This record gives sequence, structure tokens and C-alpha cells, in this order.
Amino acid sequence: MKMQRLFKGNPWYEVVWLYDREFEGRQFPLVYLANGQPGYVITQYIYDLMVRNFSFSMLELHVRSLCHLYAFTCARYGFRFLTETESANLVANFLDAKMYGTDEHCTRRATDYTWMHDLGLHWKPLIFSQRAKGSTIRDYVDAITEFDKWQSVHHEVTQLNPKEKYFMNAWERFRDFKRRSQWDMNLHLHKSRSHSFEKYQDHIREKLDKFEDGRKNINSPKKFPPNRIVELVDSAATNVRDKLLLLIMLGGSLRRSEPLHLFRSDVEGMDIMGQAKIRLADPETGMVEWLDENGIKQSGTRVKYFKDYWEKVNDDIPLTHPLRHLAPRTKLDRRNQGLHSGFKSMTLSAGEQGYIAGGVDTRDYDVHYLWWCDPRIGAYWYELFKQYENNYLLKNPFTGETVKLRHPWLFIIIEPGDNYGMPLSITAVKALWRRLKKRLGITYRLGWHSLRHYFGYYCSSVLKLPIEQVQILMHHGFSTSTEIYYHLNQANVRQAITTAYLQSTDCNNFTPELISEKSSIPKFPVHWTNDQYKLWIIHLNQLKSSVEILPTALQKSLKEEGNE
Repeated sequence: MKMQRLFKGNPWYEVVWLYDREFEGRQFPLVYLANGQPGYVITQYIYDLMVRNFSFSMLELHVRSLCHLYAFTCARYGFRFLTETESANLVANFLDAKMYGTDEHCTRRATDYTWMHDLGLHWKPLIFSQRAKGSTIRDYVDAITEFDKWQSVHHEVTQLNPKEKYFMNAWERFRDFKRRSQWDMNLHLHKSRSHSFEKYQDHIREKLDKFEDGRKNINSPKKFPPNRIVELVDSAATNVRDKLLLLIMLGGSLRRSEPLHLFRSDVEGMDIMGQAKIRLADPETGMVEWLDENGIKQSGTRVKYFKDYWEKVNDDIPLTHPLRHLAPRTKLDRRNQGLHSGFKSMTLSAGEQGYIAGGVDTRDYDVHYLWWCDPRIGAYWYELFKQYENNYLLKNPFTGETVKLRHPWLFIIIEPGDNYGMPLSITAVKALWRRLKKRLGITYRLGWHSLRHYFGYYCSSVLKLPIEQVQILMHHGFSTSTEIYYHLNQANVRQAITTAYLQSTDCNNFTPELISEKSSIPKFPVHWTNDQYKLWIIHLNQLKSSVEILPTALQKSLKEEGNE
């Protein structure tokens, strides 16, 4: 049994993570309180969360929230029983301490807040973080309230932060029905719903509204600036791995954590246009193929792949090493060297069976591939991938030694040191984005997800694809999700309005003079391509006699290539 300490030098609690066979090797957080004894109630609650299959991130959030609340209670009131008034205000005071900081970090000097100046918690204020100010505070409240409800049911104690139940009026029920009609598969059960909702008590709700007030008025752009895409990839990103991450997100619409689930074997060459063929699959239930110890080809889910293949390959690694017990990254612990990575489900379209080297693809299950919004981006990605494979995946450029990776993932640590070749962590991806923004001088709020918004913008305003097609390209289950990313260019909207007006007034002859014929297809650098893409363009130019049968977007792309 391995024990891993997470909190050191804390006088109020200690958390020890234990590997437990009952939960298939997951780590169980055992909480020790200030008296040195295990916390019975919180351990019982944690067990219930794990039985309910809470994710690692949610489990860690609940443990942290409750331990911080316990530390706050001990710091302010000691170990005595609280009065009724103190209990009623405990959560609200805890939120103040989190929001404004404690001890030397406290930002409040009024006499009402003097109790925060000598708690010994040394919490830094969240008020200076626009992102954390609202979301982190609400996460704390939600986690504490969840425990509060559980404890009142199982131990019959009075809730610290009870919610008030409200029933919808006729207008609210109608609005709820209209909203659900766009996505709810159980809409036919709408009349049988309780039509009620819960609210926090007034003093808690007022604090949450106050903390989130600064976030509601932020009007930062959602998509990454299109005119800075080339600068982001070619200038801000300083190595080939980072360029691959950027291109696959802006050109392939992947979310921040999704590239971390890709296997090296998921890159299955390139297609006729030179675009990289990158296989997409659920990190747990998605199919994969491998060769067993006898060289016989096997296939199965990715969970089975780790159990049947990597468990045998890595059986010589010490039991305490993070790569000893490999599994899909959704199942790995966040504290296990940063191997955990979340995954939001994808809606994959019909399988794209195709040809592979040596014959027809004989896989008897659907295989899904990433969609590129522009073939030049996909071609450039594959060209960079070959460099990445030769320079980093197959050998260590700092030692010159051949690399034998003990895991299947595509993106690895390429910085010199003992961790070379380890899977890239989500923490490293977040830090990379901060460095990229700093190099570009971007100070406003803009995250990795802005690259996914760029994909939606490109499909809607450059390729002018209908939202139903963009929904498929972005792997959305409902078009309502795609609407958030469907950014129409203002110039295109004005042009459409002008064209419609001229047509309605029988002034079609003036359309060419008033409407610019300039293509909206962006001009990427010449090196954003590869030899296969160039051959494809040559082949298309040979078919110009039948160019009228080609899609409009492709005609524009051909015209741009010809002008260059």
C-alpha cells in the first residue's frame, strides 16, 4: 500500500492518499484531523463520493473545500462547539476569508474584518483573480453544500448552508420548456417534472453575486484574433511540439485536454490532400490495435489495451513509479505526476473507413478522424509531426540516446532533464498558454478555448458552411452547442444584406461594382504545406475544365493558389 502526503506543515489536518483495490487502484484520500485521528464523517462522505464514481478532479475539490472549511473553523473558533449564530454565519465568513485573504494577505482594514488578520491561515485573496474570483468561490460553496445535504440525511444534523426551494410560475415553466426543446431528449416528460429550483440563502447569494459581478461585464473576444494566428504558431511557439498543439486545436477544433489523450499510433499517415489523418476516440471505450508478445495483432478498447499490453511491458518498473500502473488519463490521479486529464465527450459522425498501406482497412468497427478546417493546416501539421517524431519521439536530442517511451501518448515532455519523455501534463499546457500570451503581449482574458472558437469562425465566416455541417466538424451533439462558436464576420453580414437589397430592387447589375470579389480565404505562409498538398493542387489545376463542379470554398482556394 502506497501512501502519498499532499499537505505538509498544516496544523489542522493532513490528507494521505491510499491505493485501494476496492476502487480498481484509485487513490482514496484519508483525512487526519488536528487531534491526529482519522476524520470519521468526512472519510465516510469521501467513500460515498467514490462509490458514486466522482471524478478525480471533483473528488479533490470536495476534499479541499471541506478541509479548508475545517481549518478555518479551527483557526477562528478553536475546538469548541459553535453557537447558533456562529454556525449560521460560518460559511459566509469562510467565503470572506477566501475572497479577501487572511493574515498578512488580508485586503480589508475595516474593524468588521479585524478577525481575519490573525488566523494563521495565510490565504491569498481571490479578489485579484478575475477568473477565480467567481468560479472558485462558487465551487467551494457547491462542494460544502453537497456535504451539508449528505450529512443532514445520514447524521441528522442541522445544515450549515441550507437551500431554499422555489416553485416556477407559469411563465418560468414555459421558458424552461422552450429552452429544453432544443436539446432535451426527455422533453415528453416535461409535465411530470417538479418545476422547482433551489436557491442559496440571501446572505450567501448576495456574496456570490458580489464576487461574480466583475466577471459578468467582461466582454473579451471569444475567438483568437485571426490576423495573429500565423504569429502565434511561427513566432510565439518556440518548438515543434508546441506548434503541433496549437495547430491541432485551431485547425482541428480540439479542446485543451483532448490532445493529451492522443496515442502516437493515432497518427495514421496523411490523406490525398496531404492532411494528417488523426484518429479520434474516447480515451476509455475507443478502439485501438496493438501487437501482443507473440506479434499477433489484437484490438479492443483502450482500457483493455492498457491492461493487456502496457501492464506487461511496464512490469519491470518500480511499483511507486507513475508509469507502473497505466490507464486512460481520465482514470489516473491528478496527483500522480500530472498524468490525469479530463475529457468531454465527443459526438463522432459515421465511420470513415478508408485505405491503408498494403490494402483495404479491414477493421470491423467505425474509425473516426479529425476534421481540418483548412487542408494547408493539416498538411503543415503532418510536416511538423515528422520532425517531432524524428527529433524527439525516437531519440533524445540532448543526450543523443534512442528513446524507448514507456507509454503510448503522443505529446511528451521535451525539455532536458530526468522527466524527458514523460507524458505532457495539463498543468504544463496551461503554463505554455501563459507564456504564449506574454510573448504576444496579450493582456486581456483569452484562453486555449479561443482556438476552438477560431475553428468555428473559420467554418462560418471563411468557408460559409451551414451550422449543421459545423456541428459535425466540431463533434457536437446538438446545434445549440455549435451556435456558441458560429461567429459570423460583420463584413460578410453587411455584404449579404447589400446583395439581398440590390436583388430585391432589381439592381443586380450594380452588384459586381458594390460587392468586393476578394476571397476570404486567408493567406498562410508558403511553408504551411507539404509535398503531397502541392501535388494535390497541381492535380486540381489539371481539372480546371470542370472546376464548376467543385465546391465554392475549394474554388476560392484554387483561385488564391493560382494568384500566388
